[in-house]
Amino acid sequence: MSPSTDPNHTHDAPGQGTTPFPVALGTSFVPLFASLTGTQEVPSNTSTARGFSSLALNTAGDALSYSLTVSGLDFGRVLGTTPFTSDTSDDVTLIHIHDGDRGVNGPVALSLFQAGAANQDADDFKIVRNADNSVTLSGIWEQTDASTLPLSNFANEIRGAKQDVGLYWNVHTTRNPGGEVRGQLQPSKPVNLSASLTGTQEVPPNTSRATGSSSLALNAAGDALRYSLTVSGVDFGRVLGTTPFTPDTSDDVTLIHIHDGDRGVNGPVALSLFQAGAANQDADDFKIVRNADNSVTLSGIWEQTDASTLPLSNFVGEIQSATPNQDVGLYWNVHTTRNPGGEVRGQLQISQQQGGAKDAITGTKGNDRLVGTGGRDVMKGLAGNDVIRGLGGNDVIDGGIGKDRIDGGLGRNTLTGKGGADVFVLRKGNGLNIVTDFKGNDRMALTNGLQFGSLTISQQGRNTLIRDGQDQLARLIGVRANTITASDFV
Repeated sequence: MSPSTDPNHTHDAPGQGTTPFPVALGTSFVPLFASLTGTQEVPSNTSTARGFSSLALNTAGDALSYSLTVSGLDFGRVLGTTPFTSDTSDDVTLIHIHDGDRGVNGPVALSLFQAGAANQDADDFKIVRNADNSVTLSGIWEQTDASTLPLSNFANEIRGAKQDVGLYWNVHTTRNPGGEVRGQLQPSKPVNLSASLTGTQEVPPNTSRATGSSSLALNAAGDALRYSLTVSGVDFGRVLGTTPFTPDTSDDVTLIHIHDGDRGVNGPVALSLFQAGAANQDADDFKIVRNADNSVTLSGIWEQTDASTLPLSNFVGEIQSATPNQDVGLYWNVHTTRNPGGEVRGQLQISQQQGGAKDAITGTKGNDRLVGTGGRDVMKGLAGNDVIRGLGGNDVIDGGIGKDRIDGGLGRNTLTGKGGADVFVLRKGNGLNIVTDFKGNDRMALTNGLQFGSLTISQQGRNTLIRDGQDQLARLIGVRANTITASDFV
């Protein structure tokens, strides 16, 4: 069957109209988000569908506004139009918010769509088909709505939440009647990011002497990414609309983009900020200043409402979920005449977060034994074959050069081995270890009775998640789950 002839068809249930994010929040509200994947289902599945949701509980606690964008599924039945695809297995049959913690199936709290049943009224459920065949649902769950469980059951938990909230999205399909993609609600927070731009990060790398640095900040609502980018060593005359900086045209900047892609991989454009001869972003999205040293500073805001190749909402879940010093799947790329594929490039990373005391513990060039304080430590082994233990707290540990044994201890820890064949210690009930650079010669040590046969190793986006039952042990950044075998453990 052919897709709907109107890719921007809007369906309100019932009624008609457009579907902006519903805002009735007052002067203060609690922002939340959720990132939906098949790996969060119980049991997990390998669905390639994805979703992102932003939500906000109003001051009174009697209205939860939401917006949910889902891609990779057929919402024809929900919209009341012709199917998106001829394959009926991906047809959406149910859309719910459930009561339940991560890793546990729970009862329906609010039913937004059920095929053949009476569904929510116009302000509670609106849906728009987007040009890329994703759909965006929006509405307001109010205390007065007909729901299986009242919103008041969850309002106090939402207000006081520091991590997960006991509610999750679940989108059900014909092939996965128990749930195709699921996403736990979490409190949103502002997130700071940074990037350092060089020619060596281009794929393939180049020897450009140009450099750049960028700072970025995602707001708590997850709908605006503010940025500042300073670049030196290339000619921005064309971008500024002035005379060239140099007579050499090979260093003329022709394109400025933010791309979707991981480190070491070329990806599509997410947001185009400048293209010679084309209409570019508006004033708040793209400002540029020439500095006294002939560098330039670009600044602006990438908003969810902007005309971008890919919406900001595609990336907010990853940004919100990432930990300090971890890459996210976006990169800056500044293109020139001599390097049309990219002169300098910089991967976005989560900046070291503020809040709570951190202790800096640094080793020597020898073989050190470093032990944390039980708080939030930043530990660096430098050179040598080091043994590093973080104890309690959410630690950031960098082994440095050498064959290091790294034990994050309790908490949510970010571990980097750097050079050498490193060993990362995993133990039951220890907390989540985020390993940023697991390599072929690295190993994971199973302690406290852990056995390889009891582990669940699954793909979580671009990363690998290792669990023992419901206990999350490690997340390996940028590693494919099918490459992890028993030989990676000691």
